[in-house]
Amino acid sequence: MGHMKAQAAVEYLVIVALSLAILMPTLLYVEQTKSNVESELKLNYAQQAVNELRNAADLAYTQGPPAQFYVEVLVPLGVNSVSINGNLISIYLETPYGLSEVYANTIGNVTGALPSFSRFQGPRRVLVKAEQNYSGYFVNITEGN
Repeated sequence: MGHMKAQAAVEYLVIVALSLAILMPTLLYVEQTKSNVESELKLNYAQQAVNELRNAADLAYTQGPPAQFYVEVLVPLGVNSVSINGNLISIYLETPYGLSEVYANTIGNVTGALPSFSRFQGPRRVLVKAEQNYSGYFVNITEGN
């Protein structure tokens, strides 16, 4: 009788092992796909954010001082840093494949900093302001509070 129980236990283990062998790759695939989709979404949100900032910067630049706009952008999770310099607005994002840069080119020179982007995700108010210095117009992009 003991022999039958042992055999049943072995068969049961084999069934469980086979089930796991089939299930594991599926679960890993689902997890990988989810991770890819999340990365795509983050990159899309970041692209929308830099595009909106660029549009506001271009508008402020073409109008010149004292033009200024508040822009509401959606900050994705995983922002490493933001760079606003020259004719470029860049958001650097953490992805499963390392750091990705999402950027937009501006007509005029831009300057500024958005340090809170790397600390909080969600909607954020940004102040985009045309200013003037010795070399002409530029656009300052800062936290809108």
